[in-house]
Formats: sequence, C-alpha cells, structure tokens
Amino acid sequence: NGKLLAVVQDQCVEIRSVRDDFGSVIGKCQVPKDPNPQWRRVAWSYDCTLLAYADSTGTVRLFDLIGSELFVIPPVVSFPEDFSCAIAGLIFLEYTASAQWSAELLVITYSGGLKSYLVSVGTNQNFQENHTFSFSPHHSRGITSAVYHPGHRLLLVGGCESGDNDASKASCSGITAWRVLSGSPHYKQVTSYEDDFGSSQRRGFFRIPSLRFFPRQGDEKDGVFRMSLSPDGTLLAVIHFSGRLSIWDVPSLKQRATWSQDQQPGFEEINPEWKTSLERRKKIKDKEQYYPLVEVSWWSDNVLILARCSGSVTVSSVRTLRNLLGKSCEWFEPSPRLTAAHGGGFLSLECEVRLAQKRVRFDSSPTRGATTEEDEGDDAGDSDSDEESSAKARYFGYIKQGLYYVTEMERFAPPRKRPRTVVKNYRLVSLRSTTPEELYQRK
Repeated sequence: NGKLLAVVQDQCVEIRSVRDDFGSVIGKCQVPKDPNPQWRRVAWSYDCTLLAYADSTGTVRLFDLIGSELFVIPPVVSFPEDFSCAIAGLIFLEYTASAQWSAELLVITYSGGLKSYLVSVGTNQNFQENHTFSFSPHHSRGITSAVYHPGHRLLLVGGCESGDNDASKASCSGITAWRVLSGSPHYKQVTSYEDDFGSSQRRGFFRIPSLRFFPRQGDEKDGVFRMSLSPDGTLLAVIHFSGRLSIWDVPSLKQRATWSQDQQPGFEEINPEWKTSLERRKKIKDKEQYYPLVEVSWWSDNVLILARCSGSVTVSSVRTLRNLLGKSCEWFEPSPRLTAAHGGGFLSLECEVRLAQKRVRFDSSPTRGATTEEDEGDDAGDSDSDEESSAKARYFGYIKQGLYYVTEMERFAPPRKRPRTVVKNYRLVSLRSTTPEELYQRK
C-alpha cells in the first residue's frame, strides 16, 4: 500500500516507513549472508503485518514489523549451485476458511514447483504445509516470474516460450493464467478460445506431426523476464529476455501492444556524463549491453515506469511509449530497481560503483581494510601499456615468464598487480511529481 518499504541488505532486511519519507529504519530483520544474493526475494502480506524473505537456497523466513523472526520454512533439499529451488514467486493470499491461520503463503520455485503454507502469528505461532502443485507440465523449462491478481483470484505465471504453434499468443510467449480454487486441484488453467480451438485440432485424427530433427541456427527461446500488473488490474506489462516489451489485457490475456527493443523510443541513449569520464568511456565501447529493459512498473493505470541497464528511467505512455518526463529521461546509476508509484512518486534503489583514488607512494596512512594500487597503472589491466612498451621489453618479459614457469625462482616472478579498491554507494532516490508552486518554493 506504499506505507512501508523493505530493503534487502547484505545481512539484514531494513523496514522503513513513509511517515518520515523512508529516512529512518523502524525495524531490522537479521538474515544470514547469501553467497548468491541476486536470487533473493522479499514480499509483504496483503495487510502489511508480515514480511517474507527467501534466499538463494529456497529457505523462507517470516518476520513481523519490528524485525523479529517468527519462523523459518526449510527448503526442498538441493545441492550447492542448484538454483532451481530458488524462489521465483513469493505471494501472500488472504485465508478466511479458519480463524486459526492468519494468511496463506505461496512459494513458487524456478523449477515450477508450488507449495502453499498456512501461517499463523500471535499466541500459536506456527506454519503448516497446505498443498503442493507443479507447473512443469505447462512450463517444461521452468518458470521465471509469478504475480497474483486478487480481484480475479488469478495467478499469472511467466516462463520460456513454448514452441506450440496452435496455442494462443500468450501461451506461446510463455504466459499462462491460473484460477485459484478453494479445493483440489487448487489451480485450474484459464484457457482462451484460441487455446481450446488449438487443442481440439491437436486431438484431430489426421493432424500431421511437425518434426524438427536439427535445431535452427539462432533458435534461442525468448521468454518472460519481468511481469507487472497495473494498479487497476486490467493490464499486464511484460519484459522479455530479448528486450521486447509487451502489454496484455487481463484476464483475457489478449495482446494489446508489443515493441521489440529497437522499436522502443530512446533505447540507445547513454548517460551524457559518461562521455566526460575516462573510466566510463572504456565501458561505453560495448554499448549494446546497456540497451535492454531491466525493470517495469506502473505510474498510473495507463502510464508505465521503465528502467534500462544504462540507468535511464522514463515515465511512458502505455499506448505510444512516449516519455512524459520531457525530451530527456531521468538518469540513475546502471540497472536501478524501482518500486510501484504511490502518491505521485516512486522510489529507486541504485548502486554507484567507482574505483577509489590511487594512493601516492609516500602516503603510509592505513586505508579502510583494503589495499590500493600505488603505481599509476591502467585500471583492470587494459592493453594500453602493452602498446606503449617496445617489442624488446615485451620479448624479455616473455623470457622472464618462461624462466619463472620453469624455475619458479622469485627473481623471475612477474611484477604483482596491486588490487584496486572498489567503493559502492547504495542510494534510495525518490522521484515524485511536483507542481510549479512547489518547485518555486523550493528555489
């Protein structure tokens, strides 16, 4: 509801409140360090009294608002570096069938397995498994995203494209809709006319099977990367692996619009400040990696918030993708994370990464627990110095390397490169609409 914010940090989850513009921390949930932090997920309950946090192993922890750990739901046993048990969807549902339980928690893994838990807080703090389900028959390559629509009691699941030509456009794009039922089988797929027509054709007697023994070159599957429901629940915005953006009507899952990456206005813009920074200029050589969309959210029922890997954030019309902020976008650090808009503004979490200043040789003051590079060498070992050095010096360098390889004597050891200190600054930035009067008062 926009009143509370959960920020997942290295070893804790901070809870902040809108009362002081998210300035101070009102609760702190301690969590163990995760070697693979990008697989973590956090979710609020529908009444914002509980917070669920999942790590890369699939362990789910429940906290209350002051940060006390209520209980831990252990994962399905998995081996290290197996992320199929990591959580793709963490969703709270209201539970009204019995007063004993406060809420129902759906835990959906990337491999397509779903487990429903009933959780209760207060005097009889506990949880129990309610039911299990698997989306694997419909998403054989696993799933990547899941969102819940409370109005229609629909679970929208995203995964890889299916190669089934007869299915509807949504199913082909990897999007399926499931009605949440109160009893067994608990979830029923909502099919469209196209799906039903296609399946009746498949059951036909004389249908010729389409066999393809050799995969075509460049036959990589597209799929769903990120999904976001509009505030009124009538539209679904989807970012695909290929950088494509598509808009779908809900609940019919009829495609309303689609833009491939090169059709999106301003997709190739790069932060103008980068051109003046030598450090950044080297990185801009590979511009394509900064073009894709990384986050989609909603400003209002027909206005999208789009963020790219380059750090550009636009507030765009859902019909034309025209940027409503003016001619230029807002610039953040690369790949920011966004919240949905509440009360005419949204929050962005960004991370500024920069190399610390190189120390001068005679400076003997201790730095903050990290060594820095003393010599004015090129960063990350670029090949500029090789081009400047003569062929003779290179030749002797190779001989020394060979001698060190054979003898392992210290005098032939190559000069050691000093590590550079990387400083990371994390910032919460609020972007809100202001009236001309407010701007004038600020000035």
